[in-house]
Amino acid sequence: MEQLGGLLDKDSSARLCLYGPPGTGKTAWGHYLANSLKRPLLVKQAADILDSFIGNTEKNIVAAFEEATLTQSILLLDEVDSFLQDRSRAHRHWEVAQVNQFLTAMEQYNGILICTTNLMDSLDPATLRRFDFKVGFDYLTTDQALQMALNLLSILGGKLTRNDKEKLFPGLDKFELSHGDFAALLRRYSVLKSVPDAGTMIQDLQFETGFRENDPLQTIGFIANV
Repeated sequence: MEQLGGLLDKDSSARLCLYGPPGTGKTAWGHYLANSLKRPLLVKQAADILDSFIGNTEKNIVAAFEEATLTQSILLLDEVDSFLQDRSRAHRHWEVAQVNQFLTAMEQYNGILICTTNLMDSLDPATLRRFDFKVGFDYLTTDQALQMALNLLSILGGKLTRNDKEKLFPGLDKFELSHGDFAALLRRYSVLKSVPDAGTMIQDLQFETGFRENDPLQTIGFIANV
């Protein structure tokens, strides 16, 4: 991702599809890129695009691209699987119209477009072909998770003893962890004004990941199908 980010500048025209499990940093990378290029980031959630009245979703798609052009922003569309589903599986004509409108707006847009999804397999194939880069975000490695744990404790004003680290490292290896899991713990400990020990953090991470639904999506690293 650093290599890709380094190739882009404020005048770039690029289309990126970021995919992977929730909480793995897709939207955060969009903020990082915008900050690096000193460009505003226009984020549109699925709720900002989808409308219950026929034709309004298409209008919202057009409006998002127009706003990004007017403000010279990087456009980030979150949860695009909500309105870019495979047209071969569509049951209603407006589902096809939404994808067609997006493709038209995408072709005419001359800035940086970032789309994120947790459901890569559900996206329309013709849309996927038009992305310059398809970038997969995966769960943290054990080393990355350990560094996140150390960063979390540092923010809270705590530190681990050597004995704590020996307990934490094998414990972290038992779960598929994301940046979002540690962000949730940081908010929780901040509210409680507490600094966890290694055992508490492992228990809380186990509790946090227990709410995660089984996700059929299989990612294959940080950059794929480029």
